Amino acid sequence: MSEAGSRAPSGGAGGDTDAVAALPHGILLACALAVLAALIHVQAAVDHLDEYAPYVVAFMVLAAGQTGWAVATYRSAGRSLLRTGVAAGGAVVLLWLVSRTVGLPVGPAQDSAEPVGLLGVVATLDELAVTALAVAALRARDATRGAGGRMLIATGLGLIVLSTLVLAGGLHAH
Repeated sequence: MSEAGSRAPSGGAGGDTDAVAALPHGILLACALAVLAALIHVQAAVDHLDEYAPYVVAFMVLAAGQTGWAVATYRSAGRSLLRTGVAAGGAVVLLWLVSRTVGLPVGPAQDSAEPVGLLGVVATLDELAVTALAVAALRARDATRGAGGRMLIATGLGLIVLSTLVLAGGLHAH
């Protein structure tokens, strides 16, 4: 089965046993990166427990949305879901950039830039990669074609390793 024309797994009982193998690499990678970004946002929620409750709620809603998008996209990577991933990922990256440059208009450090930390940088890189992979999938269902596609896949795989190390505490920012 050609990867360019394949469909994501349906998840139903008695489905095609080769469905996971047929999932385009770029979409599978985008789903994995979205889940890793969600896990980083869960960590951010925990880190803000004693600081500001609305941030905790916002990080948990974001994590749930990223996980939900990843599961829905894994099950059926339709164009509307991919567009949602592009728009939401771009919005989250923009929000992070604003919070690190001029600050948010709410919260305990209102209108003050937040410090740039390793977890935030890695989550933002994950979100940028999800956005790029979703755009590539919208343009040509196989994001692995050509040198640019292979570079995008390699970058995404590197981010999976980096995100996992950061979440596991294997990299410290001192």
